[in-house]
Amino acid sequence: MDKFNSSKGFKKYVFAGSLILLFLGTLIMTSTVLAGFCPDLREYTCIATETCGGEITDSWEMCASLCIQNDGYAYFDADPDFHCNLGFLNSRELLGSGASIIEGGCFVNFSSRSITLDIVDIMENCIIHSKCKQCDGCCSEE
Repeated sequence: MDKFNSSKGFKKYVFAGSLILLFLGTLIMTSTVLAGFCPDLREYTCIATETCGGEITDSWEMCASLCIQNDGYAYFDADPDFHCNLGFLNSRELLGSGASIIEGGCFVNFSSRSITLDIVDIMENCIIHSKCKQCDGCCSEE
């Protein structure tokens, strides 16, 4: 009778251990997939203009991507220049913070296949205004 009870206890440990390994494996695989996955990725070519103290100080072209995670959250990335975590104000406007090299916030406005992006740097008293056109796959070519 003791052999049967100890065998039963061992089976419980094996079953519990298997469940834990299955859970950990699923968690690791899901994290890996989600880290590089965006359900709605849009790529843009942008012309950015920096204005400081009312004067244009710089202008450049950049590639940018907008990852819309759900109806309430998006992530804008113009690596290496800046990135923003965004929340939807309505279906055409997003407001965010967390710009990488800038102390301030960012604002995105949609209009069909283009967006405008304004990033404010309160420390330097500068605004970066970008006009962007959707380009479907152009950022991954660089």
